[in-house]
Amino acid sequence: MDQRATSQSEEEEWAGQSVVRTNTHLLRLLGLWRPARSRLYDAYTAAVLAVGVADLALASAGLWLRPGGLAEVTLGLANLFVILTALSKSVLLLGRRPLFYELVRRVDGATAAQRPFCGEDPLLARLSADARARADRLSRAMHWYVVFAALSWSAVPLLAPPGDRVWPFQQLPPRPWARSPLYEASYALQVAGTTYFALINMDSDCFFMAVMTHVSLQFRILASRFAKLNSTEESLADKKASDVRVTSSESTLPVDDTDRELRACIQTHQKLLRLVNFLNDVMSPMAMMQLALGVINSCMVLFPATYSEDSSDVMKCWGALPLLAIQVFLYCSGAQRLADQLVQATYSYYTLLQHFNSH
Repeated sequence: MDQRATSQSEEEEWAGQSVVRTNTHLLRLLGLWRPARSRLYDAYTAAVLAVGVADLALASAGLWLRPGGLAEVTLGLANLFVILTALSKSVLLLGRRPLFYELVRRVDGATAAQRPFCGEDPLLARLSADARARADRLSRAMHWYVVFAALSWSAVPLLAPPGDRVWPFQQLPPRPWARSPLYEASYALQVAGTTYFALINMDSDCFFMAVMTHVSLQFRILASRFAKLNSTEESLADKKASDVRVTSSESTLPVDDTDRELRACIQTHQKLLRLVNFLNDVMSPMAMMQLALGVINSCMVLFPATYSEDSSDVMKCWGALPLLAIQVFLYCSGAQRLADQLVQATYSYYTLLQHFNSH
């Protein structure tokens, strides 16, 4: 990847110019989006990953050493899958960091290229503002919902009778883990690890949701440009049909402008198609992982939510189920919206070409 383009993307995003700056800011808080070369930030990222690995090891040890009942095992596996999925996403994002920077740069470039057309059309300006506000609001709402759900889940063991040593996400053998300070340390590790990596899980999905929202908007703007050209072509054809006498300069100028705009629209369409292909390459590993593990995790959480006799387990499960469903919905709804706008822009393009050929 071109280092100059990567550095430029980092500088632009850090300056607050990116249309997905809300999402990259949330990822930066979690240690996954480096704003500039910084050893201190790299150390923070390493610490976050170390907490995740330690939490994963502790959860695995708990499942092996204290299997418990079916509901307890199911909840433990669900927590294990959340951490494992988030760790895998973190490794993918950090290992393919230049691709993510390039994706943001391309989305910003496509948005900047068509921004003048939003200024000329109040409807497009409103759609652009609504799309950005919707993506930002949803990203923030999902972030804070995860924080609320994780902290609420973490507080459930505090309601246990005095003397009972219960952990929030994965139960451990009483010996030696119930002794101080191992109990407090393992409790804090579970809370910090699961909360952090549940946020990584959600915020990485919201990042792609925001990208798909902005790319969909660019296809919507392009479809409007094609429709406007179509109207211009029809008006020119009507003038020719009515045998209106015009001078050579008067008849050539609008045709030249139309041809120039048509070429610009075709180039934009080609760039957006390449952007979609690039988005697919970057997003596919995370999306497929989330869809597969999300469905498995939902099924596992649904069982204790339905059959468990422990009210605390039921409350935990019904608090987690919306998160799992929302993560799958983010990808499906974003991809469907993008496909719809792509088809609409392509249809407008071929309709315009048909009119050009007929005239």
